[in-house]
Amino acid sequence: MSPKKKSAGRVAATTVSEDRVEVRIGIQNSQREVAFESNSEPDEIAEVIAGAWAANEMVTLEDSRGSKIMVPTDKIAYVELGPPSKPRVGFGAG
Repeated sequence: MSPKKKSAGRVAATTVSEDRVEVRIGIQNSQREVAFESNSEPDEIAEVIAGAWAANEMVTLEDSRGSKIMVPTDKIAYVELGPPSKPRVGFGAG
């Protein structure tokens, strides 16, 4: 594989990750949260969660790899939507 092809692959991967949204859902009585990246818009995710919460139904979301995440809305403590976290490398990276 030539260096130009490798470089082009890195750029494409960076572009894809910029379109992703990090979703973190806190679950009542659980020390761990559900965390994943999604290709959906933050407003779209918020609308799906709010609709399921209002209907007291299970919320179903899809991550960036196509897996489905299902959470009962009566157990949701909080939902946080934001840009994906960048991987840290080395000491004091941030």
